[in-house]
Amino acid sequence: MKESKSSGDNNWILYDPLLDEYSVRRLGATPTSVTFDQGTGIFGGTASKIVYLAKRGVKSVRIKIALTTTTEDILKLSSSHNIVVSAGTITANGFSSPTIYVDGAATATVTTASKEIVVTTATAFTADDIQLGYVSSYLDGIVDLFGLNNTTLTASYISNLYNNKTYIELPDKISSTVSKLLDVHALNGIIQTKYADITNTDIVAHKEGGNVYSMYFDTAKGVFGNIGTIGSLNLILFYDGTDQDGIIDLDGGTNTVEHASGTLTYWGDNAYINGVDTDTLSMGVNYITIIDNTGTAASAFQIGYDDTNYFGGKIGRCTVYSGVESLAQHSQFRSSNKKYFR
Repeated sequence: MKESKSSGDNNWILYDPLLDEYSVRRLGATPTSVTFDQGTGIFGGTASKIVYLAKRGVKSVRIKIALTTTTEDILKLSSSHNIVVSAGTITANGFSSPTIYVDGAATATVTTASKEIVVTTATAFTADDIQLGYVSSYLDGIVDLFGLNNTTLTASYISNLYNNKTYIELPDKISSTVSKLLDVHALNGIIQTKYADITNTDIVAHKEGGNVYSMYFDTAKGVFGNIGTIGSLNLILFYDGTDQDGIIDLDGGTNTVEHASGTLTYWGDNAYINGVDTDTLSMGVNYITIIDNTGTAASAFQIGYDDTNYFGGKIGRCTVYSGVESLAQHSQFRSSNKKYFR
């Protein structure tokens, strides 16, 4: 069950995905000794921090972080409000009766693996000394996202937030913003298909900072119909180690894209993944180009279902062309969309 936007989506008074130094500074923040790499901030444990402008009415904090050790200072918000980790246990000092969540579940236990931490309270406070990466010592770790919210977040909202299901549900008719996730471009005379027939509202667009980044599929599909002959297909796919069917289907189950045991299977002749000529997926985000040298008719193109199995995962930008793309063109697709998937 997905929650409405009123339970937190519109109340992020600070939302920083740490895409790069420029994006951080645009928020009025000042980074010191922080290295930015592919949408993360790397804090080196010595003088590394980001200082933000003061925010009033703070009730909730969200941080995506990978710690180097299980004892680290994470965040200072005021002289009396901070979040630290000691021996794998998170403490929210100064918060009034806080509830702490890790990866969508109520717990204060954290490891060095990448985790999403949310702290929420019913009592608002003013964050007048916001220093990400510093309390009394400096953080040694990697931060992917930092946000402050002026509402008390519920357990179900936080669970959905972690699973990328909270921001906006797909409307009955796809908006122009959401349709960018499933765009099908015209090339060499192929007519562009602008909208898909969405058969289940369990497809959710993941939106961050005003931008839509990815689609979450769960017993749902987007049907485009007959879009002509495909020579190349670009796709951003999140791989979590689970085998998946029903990712892409060209014609009702005969020519499809699936993966098993970390190997991509597809109808075409060749595939490039993350800039390499390979069929092997990497854990996490994969930028994929599938090549079909002779072209295959996509007479019933759909995303998220292969007429037998539904896909249960996240897909980013999906574009198809009649021409055959080169490795260089694949690399261009990858580089131009590196900040697209969330």
